[in-house]
Amino acid sequence: MRKTFVMRVLLVPFFLLLGIFSAQSNPLTKMQPLQDTSLRAKSVYVEYGGPSAIYSVTYDTRFTRSNNGWGLRAGVGFLPSQGINNISVPVQVNYLLGSTRHFFEAGAGATFFHGNQTNSWFGPQKEGSLVFGSLSAGYRYQPLQRGITARIGMTGIAGPFNNNSVAALPHISVGYRF
Repeated sequence: MRKTFVMRVLLVPFFLLLGIFSAQSNPLTKMQPLQDTSLRAKSVYVEYGGPSAIYSVTYDTRFTRSNNGWGLRAGVGFLPSQGINNISVPVQVNYLLGSTRHFFEAGAGATFFHGNQTNSWFGPQKEGSLVFGSLSAGYRYQPLQRGITARIGMTGIAGPFNNNSVAALPHISVGYRF
């Protein structure tokens, strides 16, 4: 039973993203130039998992006028727990390695979390705040100009929750590059 659940959680989003990539890279659709360095890549996306713990809306930008290289992402997330919305603010520096539209993404940062941690997997503490570190790695599809972006990967978080534990969370996100 657990194996079936894990397969659904991991494979269904993977095939959804694969469908998006296939539609975006279809040669019959509008062709994009191979390189566009006139604009800095900026995106907004919704994410499940990752450094915010569960749900988030994130803004991502590159430091230079390119589609790859160093960048920054910051967002606002929430973790619903028995009717209480816990708030998180993840911030990461990331690096995109690749060319054209397909990238390997690696990032590191910190997340501020505030809420009721008693009834969540964050541990036995009562209402309050904490900061934990995060490391992310995964695949990113990002068009050269405007269009749909998608990300999938794993994020490790470590901090003062559940007796200073470490957790690995999958992440998946869909957004728009402008």
